[in-house]
Amino acid sequence: MHDKNGNPIKVGDKVRVEAVIENTSATETFCNVTLGIGKDQEHSEFNVHGTLVVNAKQVELIEE
Repeated sequence: MHDKNGNPIKVGDKVRVEAVIENTSATETFCNVTLGIGKDQEHSEFNVHGTLVVNAKQVELIEE
C-alpha cells in the first residue's frame, strides 16, 4: 500500500487527508465543521468521496 506520492503506508501511520469545509456549526460549547473529502478531485469509478463532521479543533487550515 502507498500514498499518492508512492510512499509506503501501513496500519498505525498518521496521514493527512485534504478536505474542503462545506459547513460550520458553532455554539458556546462546541464548534463543528463538515468536511468534503475528495469531492474537488478527479475520480475513477473506484475512488471514494464523501463528508465527515469533526470538531474544529481537529482541523488545521492549509489554504484559503
